[in-house]
Amino acid sequence: MGGMIASVEQTCALRRDVLGHVGNKWTGLLLTVLAKGPQRYSELHQGSRISERMLSLTLRELIRDGLVLRDAQVYRLTDAGRSLHALVAPLVEWADAHQEHIVGSRVAFDSGAE
Repeated sequence: MGGMIASVEQTCALRRDVLGHVGNKWTGLLLTVLAKGPQRYSELHQGSRISERMLSLTLRELIRDGLVLRDAQVYRLTDAGRSLHALVAPLVEWADAHQEHIVGSRVAFDSGAE
């Protein structure tokens, strides 16, 4: 957006899009995998549970937003993608560390034993 001044609506929409990426289960997974190094499409597909359609759509969104670069059939994080991964990685680690607690709380809540 070099030199463009965004309206409040445009700024809010962009923020919503970026936060949508972070909340997307496939984005976090792809950022984590690509943070380890460049990957071919087939490697990304084989190493995940993502359908080909969702993998293609998610990669396309990440490329469009400048977070992933596709070059010679290989996908890699851009500087912006690495920067986002640095923010997402602690959230993923937190979720992993608290998974048992969260699952237990959900089971208790769903059974009415709040």
